[in-house]
Amino acid sequence: MRASSGLLRYHLVEHNVCSAAILGRARLPTLDGQRVTLTCGADDKLHVNGRPVAQPDVVATNGVIHVLNHVLVPDSGTRDFRDFVLGSFSNKLRSCKMYT
Repeated sequence: MRASSGLLRYHLVEHNVCSAAILGRARLPTLDGQRVTLTCGADDKLHVNGRPVAQPDVVATNGVIHVLNHVLVPDSGTRDFRDFVLGSFSNKLRSCKMYT
């Protein structure tokens, strides 16, 4: 579960950041200690690490959510994440007796 909690913390920043506050480019620290890059181009579309945000600025009671259609994978966590996903997938296949 360590990989999954680290992955979740990579999707969270400490402060409320609305898309209107991003002028060009900003690098923000995530709760796992790494950084994500937020960009807002001439088309006013928000991107995280170069990937488009599906729905920006969803206001919640505890912050602002920018909905993504993808999972952000931190550089340092790529191996842990891959191992977590493959391990979980292999376990599911074993439980269905589809993999030994």
